[in-house]
Amino acid sequence: MAFGLIGWPATSMPAHAAQYETSAWFSAITVTETGISLSGTVINTGTDPLYSAEAILWVNPDPITTLAELNEVANAAPDEDLEDRLDTSDAAAALAKESEAFQPQATARFTVSATWEELGVTADGVYQVGIHVRASDVSWGDRVTIGRAATLVTLALTVSASTATVVLLTSAPSLLYDNVFADRHLADELSGRLRALLHLAAQPEVAWVVDPGLLHELSIMAEDHKVLENGLPVETRANAVAEAWLKSFSALDFSQGNRFPWGNPDLALGLETGDSALFAQLTAVEQAYSWPQPLPLLIRSGNGLVDDAYLNYLASLEPLIVLGQAKASALLPYGRLLNTTVTPFPAVSASDVDLERYQYTLAELAISQETVIRVIETEGDAVMAEQKWPSWVRTVRLSEIQPTTSWTADLSIGQAGGRLTPATTTHLAQARQTVVTYGSLIGAGADISESMLIPLSFALSGSWSGDAAAANYLNQVVDPFTDQIAKVTIAATSEVALSSRTATFPVTITNGLSVPIHIRLDTVTTPVDRSPANISVASLEQIVNPGDRWTANLSAKVIREGTVDAIITVKTQDGQPTGAVTTIRLVAKAGAWMGWALVVSAFVLFVAGTFLRVKAARRGKGKGVANEGDTTPGT
Repeated sequence: MAFGLIGWPATSMPAHAAQYETSAWFSAITVTETGISLSGTVINTGTDPLYSAEAILWVNPDPITTLAELNEVANAAPDEDLEDRLDTSDAAAALAKESEAFQPQATARFTVSATWEELGVTADGVYQVGIHVRASDVSWGDRVTIGRAATLVTLALTVSASTATVVLLTSAPSLLYDNVFADRHLADELSGRLRALLHLAAQPEVAWVVDPGLLHELSIMAEDHKVLENGLPVETRANAVAEAWLKSFSALDFSQGNRFPWGNPDLALGLETGDSALFAQLTAVEQAYSWPQPLPLLIRSGNGLVDDAYLNYLASLEPLIVLGQAKASALLPYGRLLNTTVTPFPAVSASDVDLERYQYTLAELAISQETVIRVIETEGDAVMAEQKWPSWVRTVRLSEIQPTTSWTADLSIGQAGGRLTPATTTHLAQARQTVVTYGSLIGAGADISESMLIPLSFALSGSWSGDAAAANYLNQVVDPFTDQIAKVTIAATSEVALSSRTATFPVTITNGLSVPIHIRLDTVTTPVDRSPANISVASLEQIVNPGDRWTANLSAKVIREGTVDAIITVKTQDGQPTGAVTTIRLVAKAGAWMGWALVVSAFVLFVAGTFLRVKAARRGKGKGVANEGDTTPGT
């Protein structure tokens, strides 16, 4: 929106006219029942002096009657064909004494005023007004326009309007695990943005929405905790500001309070990816950490828009209120859609930003046919929202806004969206897998998974600036688990000759953790369709104590001789790969077996021959004794 002055070079100046230009802005705008007054500053931004320089009030007497027209006018430079300069004495202000030049880089303050009658305004409405800066390049020359400024004023003698304010108490997550925080940004916000938001939330008639996850983080920060510095957790004393913030929060009017789902998730991303597990995760966390006291559920998409698909997606959560820009507020099967502005106060280019935003806000209130709801989540907007409204503007509570018509798809003006993309969902799935693997590795899967409910739920926060911020947080969450898993290693020789159809070969597993690990060794050999050989290796399970090096003797069975590559993977006992893997070439040769077979056969024949000879000798000896003692008669 271009409400600040735009410097316009004079079209009738000499050849070096580009050296003649000014800029200006408003510092005070007064609107009464009788007229207006504009005060501000002009600076000579050119390189040459100006003569007879003055600021003259102008008006476009055609009222702005729709929000579309308001937006169009706010984003356009003043159109000279539609501007009426006033020729009354109070409508012009000299920028330098009559005998003096307005020198380069010099500044001058001005005040111009006019009655509504002089402005040609006879009816309530929103009007575009401003000043022209006119001057000459010589003291005797004619003035030309070399600068302009525009703003809005609202005449509201019979108009009435209402507005409601909703403060979002949220922040990008910082808690990694236990009492360890990724950085100090949350502590910094307690003295800036979050302080301003809490102050606004404490004002009468102001509604607020809190992320329970933020309260959980602050409750930990209010005690002794740790903050990562150079990748290492550093002991940090309890944050007194966090404790004070929580105390002030507990004193808020809870009849004005609402809550986001835990962690303020980007539900638009959940709809886009079809992540049905997201709601189950939110339920699990909220059941485990049921603080603060019960509050109505409120939801708002990241871009402030809603559509039919998004509202249907939210149905299972049954929020009491959905905030979103639409053509009108509406009743939902499970609650109320309340129509809000996409941005609480429009951005402007003027030097005094708050003043121009205030004028725009008044114009919007005068034109709107229903209560204007503003969503406040920045420090600047919080300050702006505490501006005093004129008597024709009534502040109302969010609970007072009760739509009378039901939602229909044609009320939507756009698709709900957020700052995250499916890339974050993919990254989160990988992070979850890392946590599951570590828990299974040390035999404490359920305990580890429960302890990581909170940080993993924060990964899809709607407060992230984008995928990169979410990814950085996830990496910090899972890095300790990744580092621990990496301490499990496997080593083996590169090639093993199998000397029989059933044989064993060794591999060594090292447990570098401080706790026992529960592992399983699984081996995959070259498939038979890619190798003439067919060799299988049996799986083996073991608990390896902390710091131990365990040598496992894996059993191989040769079904068909040849050579295969055996990929041996260290897994958890329920089959989660740890990343520790090695490849061994297994060689089973028929010639080797035949040689061994001959050796074994020869040994068997030797043993058998020896046995038969011994047996025969014994038999012969027995017969000899019998002959010597023969006493048969008749011999």
